[in-house]
Amino acid sequence: MQILVTDGSYKHTLGIVRNLGVHGYKPWVSAGRRGCLASFSRYCAGTIVLPEYDAPDFDRALLQALDHYRIDLLMPVGAKAFEHLVPLKPRIVPSCQMISVEPEQLTLCLSKPATYELARSLGVPVPKTWRPRSRAELRELARDASVPYPRVIKGAKEMGSSLVVYVNDAAELEMKFFETCERHGFVEVADWPIVQEYVAGVGCGFFAVYDRGQCGPTFQHRRVREMPPTGGYSVAAESFWHEQLLTYGKRLLDHLKWHGVAMVEFKLKANGELVLMEINPKFWGSLDLALEAGVDFPLELVRIAQGKKVHFSAGTATGVLYHWPLYGELEYVVARPSSVGRVLAQCLDRRTRSNLWLKRDPLPVAAMAGGLPRRLLAAARASWRTRA
Repeated sequence: MQILVTDGSYKHTLGIVRNLGVHGYKPWVSAGRRGCLASFSRYCAGTIVLPEYDAPDFDRALLQALDHYRIDLLMPVGAKAFEHLVPLKPRIVPSCQMISVEPEQLTLCLSKPATYELARSLGVPVPKTWRPRSRAELRELARDASVPYPRVIKGAKEMGSSLVVYVNDAAELEMKFFETCERHGFVEVADWPIVQEYVAGVGCGFFAVYDRGQCGPTFQHRRVREMPPTGGYSVAAESFWHEQLLTYGKRLLDHLKWHGVAMVEFKLKANGELVLMEINPKFWGSLDLALEAGVDFPLELVRIAQGKKVHFSAGTATGVLYHWPLYGELEYVVARPSSVGRVLAQCLDRRTRSNLWLKRDPLPVAAMAGGLPRRLLAAARASWRTRA
């Protein structure tokens, strides 16, 4: 089977390529340039260079590549890949398979207001959320004393990158709201971000793969460290089990008659209550942890493409700790110097797993190390700005 995995520069694309390689496949990766991270893997067949997703000639280039390389299964990874490829699916499937949701499900999940409306209707807790429609509404919201600060400004729509801004008082909310609009080009009111109550707690996720509404293997994790530390992608995560997380995550995806992979992200509050953050209709950055714990989501997509049935499993593995030393962990130490002892202790603990395959697949490790100085400098600058 010929497989094409998108977004070759992502660390979880590297994880997918390695995982499929261990199972005897030799997947291709797509990227905007040669020399992307996953292309250095010994398990990668090669890189298919494609234009940016929003480029006028992307569709034609992709379809030609699928035909030229005789791709049997297209495996999207990132948010932009899903956002562009799902509507293109009718033109893709005559050439190869793509296991994903349909456009209406994708649109709902990429919209936080729509996601929260669905969740409320299904009895899944969500944060208090506002979507200002005018400067007057925003000013009134900013001065509303019924919801304490800090509050959070977020993009109303999944953008493929994190848009999270914390504000501590009314003046800061008004100022940073419009600074955010200007920075991201939110000219129309319909594009304005949302404002949420700040939910304190540990980030945790429910992960699953579905075949036309039938739930297969699932998995859960909680974040140990994130980059940036105030909230972002996992740089260290641990497998864990929470019965209510399974109930809520499965309730949402069952209702949507899901097809393919998904991550349902929650905050676990100190009192044990779960609050929904978002439904991610795509692969997630901490996929390596699930693979290490024995839950093989990429292989399940291959099996679905081969016409094999999925079988539900609750994914109750706990205590597997995974981190990404050269892809966020060291930046975290720069941003939080007080963490160096704890991070070093975990690095030296043989039970801690990582994507540094020094013996089996060393070239991607060298590629990650090569980009490390630039990322550390960016982390240091961000940390200095925060402290200033």
